[in-house]
Amino acid sequence: MAEDSQYKGELWNKRAIKLLNLFSWDMIGDSGMDLEGSDGEKYGIDSLYSFKDSAKDIPESLILEAKSYKTTSFSKSKLQEWIDRLNIKILELRNSEYLIERFPIFKDISTLKIGLIFIWFDDIENYKEYRQKFLEILSEIKVSSRTFRNGVYNKIYVIDNDLISKLCSLYTVVREFNENFKFYYPSAFIHERAVQRSAVLSLDYFFSKFILGQLKSSGKRYDTNIVFYWGELDVRSFEMLKSILKSYSFVDQEFKLVIYKYKRDDDEFRKILPQIKKSYENENIEFDIKDMNSCTELPTFIIND
Repeated sequence: MAEDSQYKGELWNKRAIKLLNLFSWDMIGDSGMDLEGSDGEKYGIDSLYSFKDSAKDIPESLILEAKSYKTTSFSKSKLQEWIDRLNIKILELRNSEYLIERFPIFKDISTLKIGLIFIWFDDIENYKEYRQKFLEILSEIKVSSRTFRNGVYNKIYVIDNDLISKLCSLYTVVREFNENFKFYYPSAFIHERAVQRSAVLSLDYFFSKFILGQLKSSGKRYDTNIVFYWGELDVRSFEMLKSILKSYSFVDQEFKLVIYKYKRDDDEFRKILPQIKKSYENENIEFDIKDMNSCTELPTFIIND
């Protein structure tokens, strides 16, 4: 049983690594490492990563933990245990001389303060009904006061099937654009810095209701604004989205605007689609709405080696 659990953990770690790599994150060292902390203890690490955050001057660093579990075996105490343990790993590795000696890149990237837990519930047939319970568990988790040390707070993020599926769906669109596409970071997203375009999907974008990008559909100039939208499919929500996009100067008569929606409600949405299109086209822009593929199960580009 323990061997089966270890195998599933290692398998899902490979899949989580593959997903992060698709969005231009950089793995540090190997997977499945034992690293010495500042307390002299050895800590098992699934993976270390760095990624460029457009709001920061230097790349961020984090510890990735990957879990594969069944909804029937999951509990609040299990998640609390994972988070508490990851918190200790971050604290002890942050000031570890061994870590910097082994990976000199830590001299040039941010202080280690982020943990990211991927949880894939493999009994997919039970997941949809279980997810509300999972969210309730997540809201009840307590984070130790030891997340703060030497003026630095730890941040631990938890991702489950829902967000993993959204990221997979996002990639099915992005990969069709190849190098002609970049994620778009308006000044308001990145502490009023100059607008940036990047192949890197930031951690903040993981949890956003929408993701912005720009595409060169022909030639060398960006000419299409892309919105990946995870929100509700009603007129009010699309009006609110338009208002936000306008505040980011993302509704521009010089650019085509394409919204890729994730949710499906084809019959009801078909009734209001003309109204939504008219609202956007009244801005004198070329406009379209498309569907993203729905990846309720892991796609082959994640499963296959």
